[in-house]
Amino acid sequence: MRSLAVALLVAAMNAACFAPLPCSQALCPEKVAGSYRVNGWTRSVISGADTPQTPIVSDSSVKILEGSVDFKIRATTLRAASGTSFHFELSTGSLRTPEISVIDGMVTVITSSGPAVNVSSGLPYILPSKP
Repeated sequence: MRSLAVALLVAAMNAACFAPLPCSQALCPEKVAGSYRVNGWTRSVISGADTPQTPIVSDSSVKILEGSVDFKIRATTLRAASGTSFHFELSTGSLRTPEISVIDGMVTVITSSGPAVNVSSGLPYILPSKP
């Protein structure tokens, strides 16, 4: 029963990566060279290169357990390495602005329109909202 619930949770989260505007409402795994844990409201899921890769929906926390993982939202890539943990939020306003708060380690934010930005723990970082 528990494995069915986890499978349904992963399927629902994966839908965010295949919507009409893919990866505009969630962080979608793009390159997984390790494993990561996603903590949602009621469950935790561990994903890796050889398992179904769980998208990160709003109000979820992520910890990179080993290796590195690249996530994509809109035209932005987030790269995090082992030991890094962060929280992902998507505002409830009309613009649905994505932001991260790094808890431990560092997340590199890569866009096509400028230099990469390294985000360390501290204040929330608002991600580019351009689709």
